[in-house]
Amino acid sequence: MRKHISASASAECTGAAISPSPSGRLQRILMPLLSLTLFFVAIAAIHHLLAEVSYPQLIAALGTLSYTQLSFALLFTTGSFVALAGYDWSALAYVGRRLPYQTIAMASFCGYAISNTVGLSRMALT
Repeated sequence: MRKHISASASAECTGAAISPSPSGRLQRILMPLLSLTLFFVAIAAIHHLLAEVSYPQLIAALGTLSYTQLSFALLFTTGSFVALAGYDWSALAYVGRRLPYQTIAMASFCGYAISNTVGLSRMALT
């Protein structure tokens, strides 16, 4: 019984180069543009949110908190991000992929920060 070998697998075995498809070229252009667009949308959202708060207001609000409250806030925030990275790590382990923990943690942090700042998760599709 003869097995079918795809063109890409055949090219890999023989060392022949395959020219990228038009959709592959388009994807290489669109993905960085999409990333930049999301980055600037996030920056605009952060700017809009921070326009409502002044530095003196922030310092005054932090001054009303005790060191215990600030310590617990820092501890629970850190724990939340560790759990979030652990969730992504377990998903990658489930699909059989291994990445450095720093890469997983950075991707988790960025994804969480962007999704909560931009608010795309709250948009309803109608």
